[in-house]
Amino acid sequence: MSSTWGGWGNKLNVTSIVSQGIEQVRSLREDVEKSFDNVVAGVPGVSVSQSLAESDFESQEQIDGTIKDRTETQNSTVDVAADKMQSEEEIVDSKAENLQLKIVKAKKSQDEADEVLFDGDTELREEKRKPTDAACNKSTTEPGQVEKEIQAKALEFKAIPTNEDIADALNVPNATTLAKQTLLTSDQLREMTTDEANEAMTEVVASQHQGEKNYEEKIAEHEQCKDELESLESCDVVLLRKELLMRESQLLATSTTIQELHDELDKTCYREVAAVGRVQNLTAQLESMRQEVTKLMQLQRDTSTSQHGDVQSLQIALAEKEEKLGALLNEGQALSIKQAQLEQRLRMLRKEKDEVEIQALKYQSQLEASTKEVNILSTKLKSCEDEKTRFLQENTQLSSSLSTASAEAEKAEKQAQEALQEVQKLQTQAEKLTQDLSKKANESEQLKALTQSNEELELEKDELERTVMFLQNQIHDLEQDTARQEGKARTEILYLRQKWQDAMVRVDLLGQSVSEATQPLLHQIHELREEQRLRQEKWKACEIALLSQMEEANKKCRDLEEKKLETEQKMRNLEQTIEENELVRSRTQGKLETAEKIIESARVETRELRGQIDALKIDLNQAKRQCDINLAAKQQLQARLESIETCNKEQETSSAAAAKLEQAQEREAQLRQDIAWLEKELQQSKSLTLAAPLSTGSTSSQLKYGKQNFDRDECDRAMTHEAAILKTTLETKVIEPTCMNAGNTLVLGLSQLQQRLHLREGENRLLKQQLEALEARQKETTDEIVRLSTRNALLESVEAQREQALVELAKLQKHQVVLLELFGEKEEQVEELQTEVDELKAFYRKQLDTL
Repeated sequence: MSSTWGGWGNKLNVTSIVSQGIEQVRSLREDVEKSFDNVVAGVPGVSVSQSLAESDFESQEQIDGTIKDRTETQNSTVDVAADKMQSEEEIVDSKAENLQLKIVKAKKSQDEADEVLFDGDTELREEKRKPTDAACNKSTTEPGQVEKEIQAKALEFKAIPTNEDIADALNVPNATTLAKQTLLTSDQLREMTTDEANEAMTEVVASQHQGEKNYEEKIAEHEQCKDELESLESCDVVLLRKELLMRESQLLATSTTIQELHDELDKTCYREVAAVGRVQNLTAQLESMRQEVTKLMQLQRDTSTSQHGDVQSLQIALAEKEEKLGALLNEGQALSIKQAQLEQRLRMLRKEKDEVEIQALKYQSQLEASTKEVNILSTKLKSCEDEKTRFLQENTQLSSSLSTASAEAEKAEKQAQEALQEVQKLQTQAEKLTQDLSKKANESEQLKALTQSNEELELEKDELERTVMFLQNQIHDLEQDTARQEGKARTEILYLRQKWQDAMVRVDLLGQSVSEATQPLLHQIHELREEQRLRQEKWKACEIALLSQMEEANKKCRDLEEKKLETEQKMRNLEQTIEENELVRSRTQGKLETAEKIIESARVETRELRGQIDALKIDLNQAKRQCDINLAAKQQLQARLESIETCNKEQETSSAAAAKLEQAQEREAQLRQDIAWLEKELQQSKSLTLAAPLSTGSTSSQLKYGKQNFDRDECDRAMTHEAAILKTTLETKVIEPTCMNAGNTLVLGLSQLQQRLHLREGENRLLKQQLEALEARQKETTDEIVRLSTRNALLESVEAQREQALVELAKLQKHQVVLLELFGEKEEQVEELQTEVDELKAFYRKQLDTL
């Protein structure tokens, strides 16, 4: 970069120096030609003009050679270019000084020539003027061509004058004023020479011979003048060397200033390169941010697809679990049916076993009774009458006790019905509480899902905050860079303004010393000032536009900050809603715990009520059994009373014993037929009970079914008991129709009733266990149904929340796109500002170069 800028400075300096040298040479040449054409009339003038022409031609050739060398070596290093510029400026300055000195010498020679050649012949003057005119024409024609070539070569470069060049240009008019003074003297001399030439012509015509002699004398004098001029030239060389040293010092100062300008240009170039590198880094960061945004979008898409797959898998699992539940319910129904069938079989087997045991006991009791009654009937006949009275009293007591027992049984039944109603109410309350529990559980699970979704939203919020912070940092860095660049630009502008003011002060100082010959330069300077003012106005307009753009950028930044604050406020509102949801969830959990406690207490109460119901049922059964026993005892007593009365009548009337025996035999046959018929009915009733369907529904149906079975068992028991009593009565009548053994039958009936009570208690226990197992299974199924329903509701809520999250994610993506667009607009504004600053820098550089 330094070499290129150095070459550029080399070009500028070469063109400016060449153009100034050409102008100086042209003006001096014109003045010298006019003076020599009018003043020089003899050989000395010819020699002087020839020497001047030769020196001018040599100087032009040297200028052409130097220009060609410079055009060939434009791309060389800065040091070589500076040396060449110094040498060229020294040559041009030396030539200008030589020309001035020669003009002074020409003045002296003109005075001498006026004194010597005033009385010369006009013919000789004309003959001697011809070579001088030819030499002058040659000198004028050849430099004109050289000037054209120099101008054509100089047009290839941009002519930008510097302060030192302006100073050199302003120093030239001294020579022009001298030339004008010489021109004035030459005009006077022309007027004087024409008059004197006429007089000389008359004198020459009169005396030609004297003219030839005078001519020879003048030639000798001319040689003497030549010697004097050579001595004067040696003195002028010493003066020229001193002036050369002075010009060398000035050129060194100008080279140092040029070198400083080159260094400043290099610094600005380095700054521009650094700015370009920063812009490239910013573009790379933008590309990386865009790649990160695409990665985030891909991750969000992957998460959405994975969530959709999870929802589908959960739906499939729900369907499978529903199928399993249906299968479990079917299996439960089948198992309940099988269990009912097994229970029926067990009951049948138990009934058969009971019947076999009863028959065995009956046969044993009959045998024992027959043996004992045969031995004891004789002893008990006497006590029968006493027992009759006692039995009558007991009968009255039993009737009263039966009435009281029936009343108590009715009261117990009423209490049982009330207890059942209370149990149903408690069951309804328990169902309501279970429903509340399920609702509360659903709400708690929904709250848990909300907390999970809120956690996900918090994570997304953290990621978005990180991206926003990153963007803010980038924007802050860009603002800092723009501020730095603005500060640098302002400092450079101030520095350039100071330089411009210094240059204007120098121009004003130089303008004070400018003569009338520098009027075109003053016009140019005024034009440059006007252009500078216009450019300053443009710069002010650019500054206003930049300030407006900066204000717009600040407004956009404020809008972004406001949007950020709005997003933060939304996030805070979401956090508050999350906290409120957590509080509601804690409250609902407390309510659930209290509801669970209430349900547990209700369950305990239901269990207690069930125990009370079971106890009432047992009391009812015992009361019914006692009623049955009392009725049986009453019937037996009535039968015994009738048998006693018949025995007394038979004792009184022994004649009718045979007829009665026949009647008893007939009655026995009838009773046997009745027993057979009753057994058939029993078998039919058993078959009906086996074929009756069993319900496996609720606990209330099972209780009804247990009641029906219990009633049927009691009916069967009553029938079997009546059959046994009939058999015993018949056998006793066959063995000994005159006496009965009531005590033994009562003892046997009590033992049988106790055994049956024990059996029924065992069956009731088994039924209770089975009922509890069924209730436990029912609870498990209801719990599973509630759990699956809650899970389904949770899944639906999760899907709704996922859709809401997707909607919010889309909103956030749109917001992110808007932020990226704003960031891109900000970058474009920064680039535009950089371009405007670069244009302003170039503008000021051009102004400095023109100055």
